[in-house]
Amino acid sequence: AKSAGVADCVVVAQRDVKDFVQPEEKSMMITNPPYGERITSPDLLGLYRTIGERLKHQFVGGEAWIISYKQECFEQIGLKPSFKIPLYNGSLDCEFRKYQIFDGKMQDFRDVFAQGHADAALAASVFHFGQISIPQLKEYLKEENINVRI
Repeated sequence: AKSAGVADCVVVAQRDVKDFVQPEEKSMMITNPPYGERITSPDLLGLYRTIGERLKHQFVGGEAWIISYKQECFEQIGLKPSFKIPLYNGSLDCEFRKYQIFDGKMQDFRDVFAQGHADAALAASVFHFGQISIPQLKEYLKEENINVRI
């Protein structure tokens, strides 16, 4: 980041994902975890489950972009991506997926759909813990002129 001249706004860090904790400010994570071709992990699918768990519990309000090659790896994350970009990593047919992790404010949902042009948003814990009900959110989005299935 320093040699690129962006050290004041970009933090590059390498750490074990199980030790990841919530950043102080809303952040964007971009990661290329191993997917078992050139580099692997002793528990590859467990690694992806841990990524999903950390995102759900320690990256609230953040945006994560993850590249992978195998569908079964993405499935272990347990989150629905809001955006998918097909691409090649060398000769591998991969996907770069965006995950928007919400902190439970209805305005955040409006913003991700209106400004971020997302088709889907992860909100399971928001509904599970009763922060917002699905009917409340649908009514709010309708009032904000955001099309939703009723």
